[in-house]
Order: sequence, then structure tokens, then C-alpha cells
Amino acid sequence: MSNLTITRPKFTDYQTKILGSEKRFTITEASTKCGKTFSHLFWLFEEAHKGKKGYEYWWVAPVYSQAEIAFKRLYRKVAESQVYIINLSKLSITTPIGTVISFKSADNPSNLYGENVHAFVFDEYSRAKEDAWFALRTTITYTKAKGKFIGNVVAKNWAYDLARRAERGADPDFEYFKVNAYQAVDAGILSLQEVDQAKKDLPARIFEMLYMANFAELGIVFKSSWFRYFTQEELHSQEIFNGDLAIWNFVGDTAYDNKEINDPSAFIAYSHYRNNLYIADVARVYMQMPELIRFTKDFVTRNKYTVHSSVKIEPKASGKSLVQMLKKETGLNVMEGKAPTKDKRTRAEMCVPFVESGRVYLLEGAGWVNMFIDEVCTFPNSQHDDIVDCFTMTMSENYVKEPEYFLPSTKKEEDDDEY
Repeated sequence: MSNLTITRPKFTDYQTKILGSEKRFTITEASTKCGKTFSHLFWLFEEAHKGKKGYEYWWVAPVYSQAEIAFKRLYRKVAESQVYIINLSKLSITTPIGTVISFKSADNPSNLYGENVHAFVFDEYSRAKEDAWFALRTTITYTKAKGKFIGNVVAKNWAYDLARRAERGADPDFEYFKVNAYQAVDAGILSLQEVDQAKKDLPARIFEMLYMANFAELGIVFKSSWFRYFTQEELHSQEIFNGDLAIWNFVGDTAYDNKEINDPSAFIAYSHYRNNLYIADVARVYMQMPELIRFTKDFVTRNKYTVHSSVKIEPKASGKSLVQMLKKETGLNVMEGKAPTKDKRTRAEMCVPFVESGRVYLLEGAGWVNMFIDEVCTFPNSQHDDIVDCFTMTMSENYVKEPEYFLPSTKKEEDDDEY
């Protein structure tokens, strides 16, 4: 041990404060990729070199594969020294002084009952079972071990409640910390461009939780203040100035029954012009075939349909039948829209960055505007959501990506940053 030198890396200000806390426990709700794993691995490693032979130091993760990732990161750091004993099957590292750093899964809380544990890190604790914390707390009762909790905000669960207690100062043994993505940007860990892009790509609620470390309720998605208004005269002046014309397209979301107690059919006439979305007409109707065919043809005709226009109908309910009959009986460029792969709320949330940026224009003074605002700005609590479906369809293929995100998730990238 006399020949072994451990050099503490240069930590950010927030990492230093968390690791240096004098409280027995710390809880950190943090952005993804802000350096929480690296800093806490070092803390546990450092603690293990302060103990006595036989003392155990645990890294606890929600599932085995996640514990294995943290184990491999530390293993790669110490392997070259050739003074540590590595047990690949047990995911443990024995230090030169005989202390043991073990990487545990919280998937089966019964495996967390043990003895002689003198410090722990509970990684991604907010994604683990509460029983795992109960088992861990029981295990450290005799040794009075210190511990650190790190994770994202994922739900109002036991972990969220524990963090709120720590934040209020309700327990003198706990200290609370929060790290958002922009703090990590200021510290040089994350790229501002990457964080801003994630904000555009992800639903607002997901970004708020995984990057800003704030819980976001499943509340109203769109705000009326985000919408702007235009007149046809103003748009025409832009067309003259720019030397091109807005092309008007159409989307429809249909229902079978013509009774108002059931879902209506909805249609929107819109144009993507100069990176903005203009909505010229919105309709909600209760119709069956063949009346719905006549209505659709009239709706697109009065809203500047041309040979360059498209009419997309969501492929559900009577939508498939409407597409087939319109193709047969009219010369409209009609087709089935892309079948949605996400639920209604997620599709709406993915449109938030575009709408919030003030790039959606509604026709000023149109009779349908109040109906549109009432439904869109009270979703998901609105009586109907057919107009919302059409509204998200107008953006889905032009401005909205469908990133893969998982909430909650226990999978973590192995090539995590080294901060």
C-alpha cells in the first residue's frame, strides 16, 4: 500500500460539494450525463482505501447489467496497477488493504441484506424498488455506514418522497443536491448545443425530468399564448415578396358514427411555408359515408387545393374506407397518413418545441379558432381529441422527430462520460 498513490481527479464545483458533504447521506437528483457516476465511483473507491481488512463498500444499481457497467468502469481504471484482486463473477474488487468494493443489483432486495458494509452508493435509486432501500438501510444499521443516492427524476415514487424530505431538511442525516443539464454545460461536461437539441427532440415533460431534474406533471400540453395569427392578405404579401406560393395540404381524422355522442371527424387545412405552419381552416363534423366524401371534397376545394396538394387521412376507423372511396370517386391526391407509433400525449408533447417557438399561425377572425384553442389547449382533458390528432399530424412528418427515450429505464450506456 505504501507504493500506491491515489490522485483525486479535478471535480466540478457541484461534484466537490456533493462528495464533501458532512451529512451521513446525500441525495442528488441530476441530469443525465452530468458526471454523477464518475464522481461517485471515485468517492466509493476513496472510502474503500480508508477502511480495514474485510470492510465492504457497495455500489448498488437497479439491475445487474447496470451494476456491471459501473464495475467495468472501475475495473478498467485499476487493472493496470496489478495490486487489486478482481473477481469477475462476483463483480468485486479487493483493494491492497483487504477492503472489498462490490457491485450489487437491487432487483432482488433480499440479496442486499448483509453485514460489514461501511459505505454505499445507490445508483439510479429512483428506478429501483423501495424494498431495496429498506434492505440496504437494515444492513448498515450496525456499521452506521455513509451513503449517497444518485439518479434522475422519473416519477412521484418512494425515491421522490425521500428526496423531498431531504430537500426540506426534515431529516438531519440527509443533504439534498440538484444538478441540471445547464449546470453541467457551465462546468464543461455537456455541450450546450447537444442539450438544446435534446430539448427540441424530446417531449417537454421528458426533458424537464431527465435534463432539468424537475418532476413534470401530466398536465396541459399546449398554451394558447404560443399561437400567432395571420390574415390571407399578409400571407399573400409574403408570397409576392418571396416569389413563391404556399401549398395547402390537408389532414383528416375520421370516425364511423354521425351521432354527436360519439367521436367526430376532424379536418385541418394547413401550409408549411417558410418554416412556419399556417392553419387556414379547421372542421369538426358528425357524418357517415357518402356525406363524408362530399364534405371532404368541398373542404379541400374551398381551401385552395391544387395538383401539388396532398390529403392525408389517419388510417383508422373509417379512414381507410374514406381514402379508398375518394380515390375512386374524385381526382384528389389522397392517401393514408403514417400510422402513429406513439400514444396521443407523447405525439403532442413532441410538437411542443415547435409550437412554443411561435411558429404556428391561425387564421385571424376565423369561426373555428375558439373551437381549436378550446380543444388543443385543454388536451388531454378536452372532451374530444380529434382536432389534436390532426394538429399533430400536420407537424409529424415535417418538424418532429421520434427519438427513442425510456422512462423509466434501467439501461445505461457503458461508454458514459469520464466526469
